[in-house]
Amino acid sequence: MNPHSGRPLNSTPPWYSKILNDHFMFINWLKNKTINTKLHLMIVISLISLMLLGAVSNYLINSTKVVSIMLVAQRDYMMAYHDSFELYYQSLAIPEQR
Repeated sequence: MNPHSGRPLNSTPPWYSKILNDHFMFINWLKNKTINTKLHLMIVISLISLMLLGAVSNYLINSTKVVSIMLVAQRDYMMAYHDSFELYYQSLAIPEQR
């Protein structure tokens, strides 16, 4: 016995049996449909999947554009930052002319 749930250790949880029951209900529902209906259902599922894939890829492409712009800006900033350090240390190395 599981001390937390009170069920035997090898029993399945109640939510899993509900999922299995729903799965078998869907299979039985699908078996009673005609070929034409099954093909229409496959077409609808394929179109929804294609639109979802297009939306995700569009988001990722736009995200990579933004990230690449940010990386270029960061690189430009770091180059200017290091150039300013170089100029600062060069100015310290040259004695002031009076």
